[in-house]
Amino acid sequence: MGSDNGPAFVSQIVQGLARALGTKWKLHCEYNLQSSGQVERMNRTLKETLTKLAIETGGDWVTLLPFALFQARNTPYKLNLTPFEILYGRPPPLCTIFEGKCLPPPSLGQFQQTLMALSKVHNHVWKLIQEIHEGQSKGAIPSHNIGPGDWVWVKRHQSKVLEPRWKGPYVVLLTTPTAVKVDGIGPWVHCNHVRQATPEEQEKARAEWKASPHPSNPLKLKLVRWEAS
Repeated sequence: MGSDNGPAFVSQIVQGLARALGTKWKLHCEYNLQSSGQVERMNRTLKETLTKLAIETGGDWVTLLPFALFQARNTPYKLNLTPFEILYGRPPPLCTIFEGKCLPPPSLGQFQQTLMALSKVHNHVWKLIQEIHEGQSKGAIPSHNIGPGDWVWVKRHQSKVLEPRWKGPYVVLLTTPTAVKVDGIGPWVHCNHVRQATPEEQEKARAEWKASPHPSNPLKLKLVRWEAS
């Protein structure tokens, strides 16, 4: 599950309930609308479909929502595949309604065919993902050149009067192709909201802070601040 960093999503009660249910909750970068762009676009599609269905049928949205979801999940996109086909590797099981009868369970052969189709779809999707990562490494797709141990300034989105636009510098702990994790700030920061510190600023920051790798965990850094005597 993914969401922004709204108070309703980051509260201890909601996060504790998600952990109890075994739900992996991923939080987007702060102040980056593009992170939730796909979700907002799908919400818009559902609202438009519900409006049209309500005008045509006069039904309420609770009754019509399954039909709107069915249309969204079975509409082909750029890859000429529907979300249902990408997830399950087969078209949706559409059939006529049998009065008082249940459909027979799928046979072993049908189950094997479904798994083979799902494997082909996943292989096709993974090739596209691999092309994206290769394009980033070759420079064809824009990416940042920030790595762990670098020092960056973070954009201040709600600055007060006479307050600098950038805060920091902060040492980078982890990176992804689109975001960085810095020491002192909880959420991930989008790469468009940071700028790398100059060599002089980095030297000054290193003089105040000393970073050393963790002896057993390569994903951790130990930071020690030197105080002037």
